[in-house]
Amino acid sequence: MAEKTILLARQPIFDTQKKVKAYELLFRDQNDYQAIFEDGDAATSNLLDNVIGSLQLDEVIGEVPAYINFTHQLLFNPPALDKSRFVIEVLEDIIFDEQTVAAVKQLHNDGYTIALDDYQHSEDKPSVLPYVDIVKIDVLDTPKEDIPQLLAELKAFNVKTLAEKVETYGMLSFCRDAGFDLFQGYFLCKPEQIHGHRLESNKAIVMQLLAKLQNPDVEVSELESIIDKDPTIAIKILRLVNSAYYRRTRTVESIKQAITMLGITQIRNLVIMLKLSTLVDKPNELIVLALQRALMCQLMSRHIKGCDPSQYFLVGLLSMLDAFFDQTLESVLSSLALPTEHIDAALHFKGTMGFILSTTILYEQAAWQKINWGRLLQLNISDFIVRDAYLASLSAAHQLQKL
Repeated sequence: MAEKTILLARQPIFDTQKKVKAYELLFRDQNDYQAIFEDGDAATSNLLDNVIGSLQLDEVIGEVPAYINFTHQLLFNPPALDKSRFVIEVLEDIIFDEQTVAAVKQLHNDGYTIALDDYQHSEDKPSVLPYVDIVKIDVLDTPKEDIPQLLAELKAFNVKTLAEKVETYGMLSFCRDAGFDLFQGYFLCKPEQIHGHRLESNKAIVMQLLAKLQNPDVEVSELESIIDKDPTIAIKILRLVNSAYYRRTRTVESIKQAITMLGITQIRNLVIMLKLSTLVDKPNELIVLALQRALMCQLMSRHIKGCDPSQYFLVGLLSMLDAFFDQTLESVLSSLALPTEHIDAALHFKGTMGFILSTTILYEQAAWQKINWGRLLQLNISDFIVRDAYLASLSAAHQLQKL
């Protein structure tokens, strides 16, 4: 019998300062490529037994808590969880009769943090609210005019409110002004402003360097000179190439040596990543997401015959430049001397690089049913490889960020 592949993804939860306060863990059993895994009880058990039990939790979520979905049955038969590491998220379809409220109350009294998912006003909800710490509201599915009333209802229960499905900075601004405490969604991967926005000087400098680095005729000596002019970048490059991620048998002591060992393309990609991390007006999580995406593209591409993994890393980074520079991705890419295939991959998901990028993004969003698993298999990439590339990219992104 073939080993089951438990697919796992995480989604960050931010505070008002865009700092990560937790991750929600999303998961399914990959037995059928197209079917969404429906057995919530088994899904949570599989997650705990097959994923968390076999991985270092810090590699998946770092030092912040993880939200875990609880079905009706799990409220009455909860698995053993570390109360300091997990938040029990009570699903929206649960009816709160007397027994269910008592089960939530018991978990609350036992010291668990309780989150209530997808809150909408109903007669049974207030009975459980005294035992809840966090209430989530789906802001895509809730009319804006109803949100102030919902928040006013919840204020009396002294709970934190979490806006979920915050997809743009405009919605983030609305939710922050409305009084939400926490925010979940993909807004961080989007530009903050687009029209009539002029590049700030520090971003313009980084953009100019990126354009220079994309020159296909850049010499090793020129790249070495660019790095040596920025001691911080030079030190980080040496730390990176000597880190466990690259598994070097001997210490790399100079930039020239690093370029020789890793190649000009890979060093160029690392410089781009490090330069993006210097944009101080952007949250640290954005560079983690960009690095994670680039690494996942690179790791999957290693199984494709005849490809250059460093080019896949670059396309992963390119796909998020709009979020760093607060301009359309088309505008940013047009200012760089990039091959057409890279632009088509990053903008329109064309070609094999574009397919791997789209797979990576769909996996990030836990949209596993939309992934073309059959085409991946034709490229010698199994669901197991995809899952492991995601987990390895999470771990590596966090390790590299600490250097």
